[in-house]
Amino acid sequence: MSWIGVESDGDADYIFDQSQAESGKLIVTKNATVPMDYPDGTQLFSLRFKSNDGISETTIRFNSSATKFKASEGISIPAKTKNALIRILQYRNINGNIATSDGTTIKGALVKAESPDELIENSSDTGGNYMLNAFEQSSYTVSATRPDASKLTDAVTTLDIIKTRRHILQIEELGNPYQVIAADVNGSNSITALDLAEMRRVVLGMDQSFRSGLNWLIIPETNDLSNDPFSYSTTASIALTDLSMTLDMVGVKVGDVDNSWSPSNNNRRLNDKILFSMDQIALSDDLIEIPVIATSSNSLSGYQFSISWDPNEFEFAGIYKGLINGFFNEENIQNGVLSTMWDEESGKSMEVPKGGILFILKFKASSESASGTIDITSSVTEAVAFDDRLNAMGIEAIPANLNMEELRNGKLQLLQNVPNPFDYSTDISFKTVEAGKVTLTIVNMLGETLYIHEANYKPGYHHLQWNKQQSTRQLTPGVYLYRIECNGESAVKKMMIR
Repeated sequence: MSWIGVESDGDADYIFDQSQAESGKLIVTKNATVPMDYPDGTQLFSLRFKSNDGISETTIRFNSSATKFKASEGISIPAKTKNALIRILQYRNINGNIATSDGTTIKGALVKAESPDELIENSSDTGGNYMLNAFEQSSYTVSATRPDASKLTDAVTTLDIIKTRRHILQIEELGNPYQVIAADVNGSNSITALDLAEMRRVVLGMDQSFRSGLNWLIIPETNDLSNDPFSYSTTASIALTDLSMTLDMVGVKVGDVDNSWSPSNNNRRLNDKILFSMDQIALSDDLIEIPVIATSSNSLSGYQFSISWDPNEFEFAGIYKGLINGFFNEENIQNGVLSTMWDEESGKSMEVPKGGILFILKFKASSESASGTIDITSSVTEAVAFDDRLNAMGIEAIPANLNMEELRNGKLQLLQNVPNPFDYSTDISFKTVEAGKVTLTIVNMLGETLYIHEANYKPGYHHLQWNKQQSTRQLTPGVYLYRIECNGESAVKKMMIR
């Protein structure tokens, strides 16, 4: 031990003779002019030492024969002294790695080691590694958090809902306890339909966080989760008895059941693409109807996307449901965005045939000359679909290019059938400006053809009567589409059978 110096409370009556300090001796005297009262526990002064290399402890001894106290009138007071053993605590370290259950390292996790007397903090590096310098023979409670300013939809998608639904229905259990923890977005220590509802609101952009406030859970690997995933603790107690102690941790991004989170948020692997058509536009009075149609047959487990348009040109007016009973977020329609998502409610998949109509969008034009494009985008909700094997597929669309003047003044006009709805038969009217071959097709919402009529017509108004007996398939009450084509133009409208 090397002598550094002495600290006192500023009492000038103390005299410190440090002339022999280098040889390990300090002489302290105090001559008070007035008797002093020292209650038990009074600190008189402090000594400062520096530990030499390799020295872990030393003893400070009082020279009992030289230690004297006197009271007033020179009366000697017996003094008892107690030698002090100074134990020099050496630095130890707590270190480890923080990663997700699939091994993706987590940068920027704030790791804390707390004891009654101190708080030690450090952050994980790009490799997910951290190190804390602490003192030996001390006990600490270690925990970690990760602030995250990214959008929750960067990690939570319809696929997480599908996997969670399959787990609930016992179709396919989640692969490890950390995925189970991730699915419990409301923090209830269980997985229910309430978790699905909260995930859905996030995917649709209705909520920016889960109502539980959970974002990341960082769980020490010392937890045994083999019997109960919800028995986890986010802290670990460590007594530093060794030179170095390792504590690895697993980071759980709440809601990210399929482990799609990555530091760059761009690791989604798209196995294929799916194309939807939005160009079969129909104009009924002032109402524009745009069916979203599958251009090929696909077996889908779910999808999600946004639909965008110029709100200054067109006003959203509603939705007709088709094959898909999906969910929609209309909170952003004033900004020209509608978000939608769907997953198969039985946890399996659904065959969407070529020509199948997912749903029909309705718009109103802001003026007679309104024009613009209505398209599928990722503006609020990422455009992605999932097949029957849960492979991710990109979504593209043939957009609806709207021009109200062309729609109203086009050569081919298709009028609304009368009556509509109908029980047995209805009249379909149309107008041609040029002579040509006219094809009238009636289809159901699966895209299956029920009736085809082909004939040459002169310019002018024409009408056909169609009844249920002419259908090639059995009809049930519901919505059907009829389409007319002539000289490269086409028009589509909707009819209803009671």
